[in-house]
Amino acid sequence: MSAALQEDWKYLGGAIGIHLLVALSIVGLNWRSHQAIVPQLAIKGVVVSESALNALVASAEPPAPPVEQQETQQEEQLVKQQKLEARVEEQKRLAAEAEKKQQMLREQKAAEAEQKKQKQEAEKKRVAEQEQKKRDAELKRQAELDAKAQKEREAELRAQMAEEEGRASAVNAGLQNQYVALIQQKVMRNWIKPATAKAGIECEVKVTQASGGAVLSVSIGRCNGDQAVRTSIETAVQAASPLPAPPDPRLFQRNLLFIFKPSE
Repeated sequence: MSAALQEDWKYLGGAIGIHLLVALSIVGLNWRSHQAIVPQLAIKGVVVSESALNALVASAEPPAPPVEQQETQQEEQLVKQQKLEARVEEQKRLAAEAEKKQQMLREQKAAEAEQKKQKQEAEKKRVAEQEQKKRDAELKRQAELDAKAQKEREAELRAQMAEEEGRASAVNAGLQNQYVALIQQKVMRNWIKPATAKAGIECEVKVTQASGGAVLSVSIGRCNGDQAVRTSIETAVQAASPLPAPPDPRLFQRNLLFIFKPSE
C-alpha cells in the first residue's frame, strides 16, 4: 500500500469519526428536547441500523486536506519524479558508458588484430626475401661454377685442338714432304742429264697440275744450272705427268713448288 493511499485512509477514518459524533450529538439533542418539552409523552425509540449508519458515513464527504499538506504532497511527488528521472538518466548514462567501453574494446581488439596481421605479413615478406636472396646467391654461385667449368672445358678443348693441330701439322708436314719426295723421284727418273750439267745442281721448279696430277705447265725459278739444265728439268717434269697423288687428298696442291736437286 502506497503512502498516498495510507494518507487517504487516514482522512476517510477521520471523516467517519466526525460524522458519527455529529449523528450521536443530533440524536442526543433530540432525545433531551423531547424529554424536557413533553415529559409526559411516551418516548418513542428510533432504532438506527448499522447498515444505515454505514451508508450515512459513506455519504459524508471527507474534508479537504489543508493547503500546506497539499503543497507538501506535491513537493514530495515532484521530488519522487525528479529522483525517478535522475535514476533513468543515470541508467542511460551508465548504459552509454558501457556501450562506449564495449566499442573501445572492440576497436582495440580490431587494432590489435590488424597490427598482428601486419606483423605476420611483414615476417612472411622478410622470410620470403631471405629465401629469395638465398636462391639468388645459389643461382649466382652455380652460374659462376658453370662459367668456370665452361672456361676450363674451353681451355682444355683449345689445348686438345692445339695438340691435335700440332700433331696434324707434324703429320701433314711429313706427308707433304713424302708427297714432294714422290714427285721429285718421278721427275728424277725422267731426267736426262745434259753434258753441260755440273755437280751440285739445285733449281726451283713451279708446276701447275690438274686434279688427277696431269702437268698443265712448268717453269724454272732460281737455278744454278745453264739453259740446257733448265730445259732438261722442264722436259723431265712433262715426262713425269701425271704426277704421283698425295698420301692424303687434302695435301693436293694445284700450284706446287719443289726443289730439283739430283744426287751425284
